[in-house]
Amino acid sequence: MVKRSRLNRRHFVIAAFAVLAMLFGLYWNRSQGPVEDDPVWTRMQTSGEMRICLDPSFPPFESTEKGTNRLFGFDIDLGKELAHRLGLTGTFVPTGFDGLYDALTANTCDLVISAFPYDPRQTEDFVFSVAYFNAGQVLVVPASAEPAREMSDLAGKVVAIEWGADGDVIVRRWAKRIVLTPYALETSEGALQAVEEGKAQAAIVDATSAYSYIHKHPSLAVSATITEDNYVVVMRPDAYTLVGYVNRVLLAMRKDGFLKGLQNRWF
Repeated sequence: MVKRSRLNRRHFVIAAFAVLAMLFGLYWNRSQGPVEDDPVWTRMQTSGEMRICLDPSFPPFESTEKGTNRLFGFDIDLGKELAHRLGLTGTFVPTGFDGLYDALTANTCDLVISAFPYDPRQTEDFVFSVAYFNAGQVLVVPASAEPAREMSDLAGKVVAIEWGADGDVIVRRWAKRIVLTPYALETSEGALQAVEEGKAQAAIVDATSAYSYIHKHPSLAVSATITEDNYVVVMRPDAYTLVGYVNRVLLAMRKDGFLKGLQNRWF
């Protein structure tokens, strides 16, 4: 079973751009178009529709409004804008998280946008886009404090963590290298609250929990990103043209601030 919040995968920037370069080199020729026919892109162009599979049970990325079944969230806005920039209409196909790969293989949808983490074990069967959100572990400190930019800056401090989470492993490993005191709580929210109440000088939690908490508690701030756990768009390997366009649009969204705007809106 694939779990969004517990996957500990590293997807470094260098690798991301290497994959992107490979995709463009293999699948796209600017003057002549795609090297081979892309059945996914052909269908999308014929219908004018981009079918997007997602599991609407992971706020703030995707949720269903009670009473209306209206979908809303970070990934919904991303999917709509992605389709719009490609001259298409986005249609969302609710799917259980464990069935997203199967739905893509069965051609139930054209791509997956569902807070889905990059999975190197699946690269032979699926293609992953460049990252649109890093959900890895982040370092949170009081907004008024001097920022801690790396783990070595935590020497002599009490660091709050969620017991058993990735941050717990990171802090206990560093506690063998520098003098710091791990302060384990049952939840990431509890760890962040400990910093807010002065019981700890810093916390290490996943980015989604951090940004969601800080949105309501601006006395805290993210001062550094510790690990990579990138959310990506998932596509079939025969969707050569679509892969190229999706990556180009996502990179443009980074540059023009659209992705940052989504983060500010939903966190």
